[in-house]
Amino acid sequence: MILLNFFGKKMKKKKLNRKSVWLIGSGDISEHYFKVLKSKKRNITIIGRSKKSCNKLEHKINNYVISGGLEVFLKNNPEVPDYVIVAVNIEELTNVCNRLIKFGVKKILCEKPCSLELKELIALEKKIRKNFVTFSILYNRRFY
Repeated sequence: MILLNFFGKKMKKKKLNRKSVWLIGSGDISEHYFKVLKSKKRNITIIGRSKKSCNKLEHKINNYVISGGLEVFLKNNPEVPDYVIVAVNIEELTNVCNRLIKFGVKKILCEKPCSLELKELIALEKKIRKNFVTFSILYNRRFY
């Protein structure tokens, strides 16, 4: 289909661009992320580990949550999303971020603290720089 403007010149067809977001983790914080992402009309895929926490979140937000964890999900070779939010337990934050970078994700928002070990954080930073990943650690406290 060719679109023409008022003067008869060709126009580019506007593409509806719904950014895809993976939300990794099915805890309480994921419920809040989901509400914000839904209000922004994002294409959201939520991935949790335990069936119990996934079911609990599903009932709260009335949206499907994939259980089984990130590794199981990635075995299906899904399309790389525009963004990923990592909201898993502290012990798994670095591992999940490393796995996402290895998979090819280029924009990651990680819940604090990302790592409790300086060595892990330094190794992650090297991987981030090497793969040109936009990476942020969320610290959402305000001035109290």
